[in-house]
Amino acid sequence: MSKTTVPKTTSSNLNVILVTDEKLKLVNLEQALVSQHYRVVASLDSTDALYQQAQVHQADVIIIDNSNASKTQLDAISQLGIEAPTPVVMFSMSDDVAYITQAVQAGVHACEFNDLNEDKLSTVIQLAKVRFAHTQALKDELQQVKDQLEERKVIERAKGMIMKSQGCDEPAAYKALRNLAMDRSQRIFDVAKNVISVMDLMKAV
Repeated sequence: MSKTTVPKTTSSNLNVILVTDEKLKLVNLEQALVSQHYRVVASLDSTDALYQQAQVHQADVIIIDNSNASKTQLDAISQLGIEAPTPVVMFSMSDDVAYITQAVQAGVHACEFNDLNEDKLSTVIQLAKVRFAHTQALKDELQQVKDQLEERKVIERAKGMIMKSQGCDEPAAYKALRNLAMDRSQRIFDVAKNVISVMDLMKAV
């Protein structure tokens, strides 16, 4: 299993995007972050086009005040996770467990259930980064497994085509693929794809 690597960035070089439609909270958050040497690169009053903003400003973390919790907000967080994966912190005055659960499923990495506590701010941000790194590692591992399974399917199909075309057994078909891969300095998977393409083309002629 892959090991989660915690980013070694510090507050002095983290770009932060703030999302809140409450001016007082915005001012307080900005002051708290700047005092701890974070860089506030954007302040948004909604999560509209959140992932675009994250890409434009190269955000290291996004802090969302969910005073106006909504499905639109959750959809934006979910889209962010797909288009521009970024650690997300959510401040909530609500104890709505169902909504918080949905938020975590959508892509929130750390929640603070009280109003802004400057002393906890850096800790909550670091927690979000660690959970984000862990989540990304799991996603990468899962994708690697999926890719390996897909490669096996392709190789198995290519072997089957060679066996049928040449009247040979499975070991001989695999040896043929391996020899081609060695001769061409390619992966067996890539050779198998080429074999399938050629065989399919021959069938179509």
